Amino acid sequence: MSRKMEAQSSGNVVKDEITVFGFGKSFLGPCLSPFNLKLQTYLRMTDIKYKPWFTTKMPSKGKIPYIEHNGKIVEDSSFIIQYLNSEYKKDLNAHLTPAEKAIALSFQRLVEDNLYWTLAYQRWLMDDSILDLIPFPNRFATKLFSWYTSLKLRPDLRKNMRGQGIGRHSEEEILKIAKLDLGAIADFLGEKEFFMGSQPSEVDAVIFGFVGLIIFTGSNSVSAKDVTENHPNLVAYVERMKQMYWPDWDKLCIPEGTTSWDEMQQQCG
Repeated sequence: MSRKMEAQSSGNVVKDEITVFGFGKSFLGPCLSPFNLKLQTYLRMTDIKYKPWFTTKMPSKGKIPYIEHNGKIVEDSSFIIQYLNSEYKKDLNAHLTPAEKAIALSFQRLVEDNLYWTLAYQRWLMDDSILDLIPFPNRFATKLFSWYTSLKLRPDLRKNMRGQGIGRHSEEEILKIAKLDLGAIADFLGEKEFFMGSQPSEVDAVIFGFVGLIIFTGSNSVSAKDVTENHPNLVAYVERMKQMYWPDWDKLCIPEGTTSWDEMQQQCG
């Protein structure tokens, strides 16, 4: 199925409708991907209406999430946000000084280009509990995906992590990197209401997207325990963001006991 056909299959495409394609939701959260949660949080922060849609198909760059807007496919969460800022005349960073924008961008890079790999390592190479969050239709599907993770996903992840550089470190060193990154995020946040101060900015979507998934869907991970035990300000911050922009969070999670992908096919967030 082509991307255009897949976009059309998500419903009748209407002018200015934004469809967000991404991995599905889980028993504990409306998104399994931190980049998807980042993007959808940004959309909620800017009051841009959108329709989430579950997909496993990768676009040309092989990056998820991506959007379809007026027949145009836009990939990569950061490029999508830049595109939507231009199309809808939005700017969550308007109140920041140039120096503050530089700091926010630096933390975004720390989270997306460094912390992300430590979280992927914990999710897929240290712990299989992520599979318990996905509603497989039957035992065969569960086994099939387990084989896929063993034969394809994990080897590819190890290769990509080694190419990035972080995969050349030991497990102890990777976990130390995660701890330092999360410590830096918590220290900079301090007691502020939002990451850069009293008003929300784009980086809040990033921080919530990643730290939120650590807390809500990674309870067995080393980083989840680090955050909940050592950084109460991060826990409080994530809860504030959730209440403000995701009051329907619990309703969007897949109900416990669901054994069909119908819920994921309907929407991913």
